[in-house]
Amino acid sequence: MSTVEHPPSGEPPLDPGRSAESAPPAGLAAYRRVLGLPGVRSLLTVACIARFPPTATLIALTLHAVVNLDRSYYEAGVVAAIYITGRAIGSPLMGLLLDRRGLHTMLAVTTGAQLLVWMALPWFTFPVLLVGVLTIGVLALPVSSLVRQAVGVIVPSKHQRPAFAVDAIAVDVVHIIGPAVGTLLILQLEPGIALRLIGICWGAAGFALWRLNPPMRVGAATAARAGRRRIAHWLTPGLGAVFLSASARAFLVYSTELTLIAGLQSAGQADYLTIVYAAWCVAAVAGGLGYGMVPRHPGLFTLIAALALTTFPLGLATQWWVYLILLIPAGLFSAPPIASGSQRLSELAPDDSRGVISGLYDSSIAIGAGVAAPLAGLLIDGTSPQLAISTIAVCGIALAGAGSVLARQSR
Repeated sequence: MSTVEHPPSGEPPLDPGRSAESAPPAGLAAYRRVLGLPGVRSLLTVACIARFPPTATLIALTLHAVVNLDRSYYEAGVVAAIYITGRAIGSPLMGLLLDRRGLHTMLAVTTGAQLLVWMALPWFTFPVLLVGVLTIGVLALPVSSLVRQAVGVIVPSKHQRPAFAVDAIAVDVVHIIGPAVGTLLILQLEPGIALRLIGICWGAAGFALWRLNPPMRVGAATAARAGRRRIAHWLTPGLGAVFLSASARAFLVYSTELTLIAGLQSAGQADYLTIVYAAWCVAAVAGGLGYGMVPRHPGLFTLIAALALTTFPLGLATQWWVYLILLIPAGLFSAPPIASGSQRLSELAPDDSRGVISGLYDSSIAIGAGVAAPLAGLLIDGTSPQLAISTIAVCGIALAGAGSVLARQSR
């Protein structure tokens, strides 16, 4: 895979000798074609369900510290930071384990660890909770990495765009619904029941992926040396640019979420948050669908720049209905960078190092989200939600420019 030459536009490479007659279908036909490929429909269905435990975990742990352990929001923030740090560390480690020992070994380690820790979590005091949170962060089941790898293997390159678009839509939708589910579990159920139920969901996700057993490599011949390729052989400027794109997109979206909440609260309109979120979600789905239907796109960092540019006008919003209108353009560009980045990663990653590279991609997302929260919070406290989001958008444009320069160095 890594030896394929890529065109300067950032488009996926054409298959050698591909004629105009073999060009991929556009519009809704592109989705019908890719969902009709063997294994794709079941993979994307299992992936959507398996993403709920990871998206519910962060808010569930945070609320558990506040509601059940009677800790401050600062201490709850420490819990969240430790979990995110664990995910950033663990994603490439689990990817390396996948490369060297295979899918079933990695699933046995991660699923077993999640079940054991979540079952015991209700008994933990706060200091022990911090250790447990770090453990389930490092040994978290890397659902997104597995799906990204499997799609890159089972879907031919000319059909990958709609496949990754469907996955990106699922990411956006589940990341909106999952935290709400985690909140309801913690607030409505007994602490022990809620936490153990989340652990059972982690176990179910691992078991479902075990049974599905999607392929993780293009060829079995590389398995003997999987994970042993030196990092200098695959960490190219182009791959670094893809990592940067993941951080930039997460930085923009998570900052938007925080400033949106702060803006509506400061205006006394927090009751409209659900409506505004719903519009944002619908726009994200529409943008992802549109991305998968078009035969060409303008390039990964053009999409990041478009997301930043459409985020900037949110600095003008003071009323909930203005937020709703201005979030629609930003929502349209929320999913395409995920799909484009995943496809680019699939093109650049050597077959025998896909796991660790995909894990580093997830770590890049965690870093972007981790930087977004304190920086956006600092800007909100020091200025206003409106000025904060405009400043964040300018930073996003700068990141898009830096990523574009880095990507050009690999040509």
